[in-house]
Amino acid sequence: MEREIPRRGRRRRLVQRLGPTYEETRSLFLQGLSPEEIAERRQLSGHTIIGHLERLVQAGDALDLMHAMPPPERLRRIEAAFQRSGDLKLVPVKELLGEDFSYEEIRVVRIGLKQRWAPER
Repeated sequence: MEREIPRRGRRRRLVQRLGPTYEETRSLFLQGLSPEEIAERRQLSGHTIIGHLERLVQAGDALDLMHAMPPPERLRRIEAAFQRSGDLKLVPVKELLGEDFSYEEIRVVRIGLKQRWAPER
């Protein structure tokens, strides 16, 4: 019989598996810093920080991404572009949206969509 592992234990193993750089990003994100603020503070690229968030979510960390999301109208447009593209690939969505949208904001929305669509853990 398999027993349920407490969330805290899963999070500890997640951090051990991904390493301290992910834990530092996670900690700053949970303090309410945006990916851009974390990147500046840690002297890393925004691309790297968003990659950390993506890996944390993929590994099972249920992050509240709302403070990293673009404003509501932009969020709706990005979600609609993902729906129109029928895939979670970035390039088709970027092409649908045009130059006014950055890959970083599209990636953050994609992380949220993946998290929303993931089966309960």
